[in-house]
This record gives sequence, structure tokens and C-alpha cells, in this order.
Amino acid sequence: MSAAAILMPFEGWTSDRVVVTGPDAISFLQGQVSQDITNLVVGASAWSFILEPNGKVGALMVVTHVADDSVACDIDAGYADILAARINRFKIRIKADVSVESRGEKWSPEAEANRIVAGWPAMGVELSDSVIPGETGLIDMAVSFSKGCYTGQELVARVDSRGGNVPRHLRKLTANTASTEFVAGAKLVSGSKIVGVISSADGTVGMAYVHRSAEVPGDVLCGAVTVRVEAFDR
Repeated sequence: MSAAAILMPFEGWTSDRVVVTGPDAISFLQGQVSQDITNLVVGASAWSFILEPNGKVGALMVVTHVADDSVACDIDAGYADILAARINRFKIRIKADVSVESRGEKWSPEAEANRIVAGWPAMGVELSDSVIPGETGLIDMAVSFSKGCYTGQELVARVDSRGGNVPRHLRKLTANTASTEFVAGAKLVSGSKIVGVISSADGTVGMAYVHRSAEVPGDVLCGAVTVRVEAFDR
């Protein structure tokens, strides 16, 4: 069974799969991902980040322990090569092979609408090397604080030690009316301050990274449209 079937984040999600296989596969990835994969029995899956050395998001993926010496990494369709390159970047004198096993087709417009309603961040949209894990709202799901060191851990641990206080958070947006102003790229304003930019929108529902100064739940403006800002219930 694929990881996509086990941990489907929204209806219609499609994914690419990168596989790491070899005697060092588990120990190598354990030092690269935010999740504790040594605790995954064969056949089990978990969400995990793989980070850049500065702690910014490299990728969000489902990690599956498929065999004693093999781990599969499922990522949003279209990002297999980026993930494989990130993994290979730190594979020095490691007995493991990294391969792209399959590439899925990008999800449909209907699935994209499901994603936005679910408030699930997408690679290349809400997830990039400009984002830190604590902003995504997925720390509890994708990060282990009991495992050993991994690339990018320092920033994650520092934010956690400060109570998870980050400059902005991924928030659910609901416009009070359908409008051509409520689109990706539109600014969100509270008082005279820009507090966010819409990253994804469909109809009257969207999401954005919103500055912590904005009241939640609370209202902001997107042009002439009033937008309700709420925390996601994950």
C-alpha cells in the first residue's frame, strides 16, 4: 500500500515517490528528516519535513518504512527531482541509492479546491525555503522532538523552546462575499498594516501566512472585501 493511500491529506492528492535503499538508508535519512523514522515499523508511515541547513523548509513528505533497508518518500506531484536532489546533496560516503520510483500527475482543479478547503499547504505555494516549519501548523504532525540531531534541527528546537512563537502563521481565510479581489497574491490589511498575502484561494475560501499581530479569530480587509482569519483545527 502506498503512503499516499495511508496518509491522504485531501481528496484527490497525487504524489511523486523517491526511494532510498541500501544498508545505510535508515540511519542516513534519520539524520536528514524531522520525523523519527527509526520508530516506524515496516509498513508504517508518517509525515515529515526535510529541511535546509538553515532550518527552512526543503520539502514536506510522507515517509514510509517499506523494508529493512528501504524508505519511500511521497511528495506533491512534480517535486520528485527536487526532493531527490536535496537528499543526494548530503549523501557522502553513504551506502544507499536514491531513485525516483514514480511520478504522479498534478492533482485536478477539483482536488485543488479540496486542498484549499482542507487548508493543506502545497509545495511551491505555501511550502518553500522562505518558510520555517513552525509557521505551517504541522509541527505536531511532522516533527519529533525526542529523536537525535538532523539537518536544520537547531532552528526548530529554538522556536519550540520559545513556545512556538513565530512571526506569522498559516491561517484559514473566509471572504464575506465572492469577489475578484479575493485571489492569490492579494494583500491582507489590518488597520494600516499589511499582515499577509493570500497564497491560495478558491471562491470565498483561502489561506495565507498572517502576521501574529492580526487578531485570530478576527477580520482583515482584502481590498473592499472583509475576510475572516481563523486558526486551522488540525
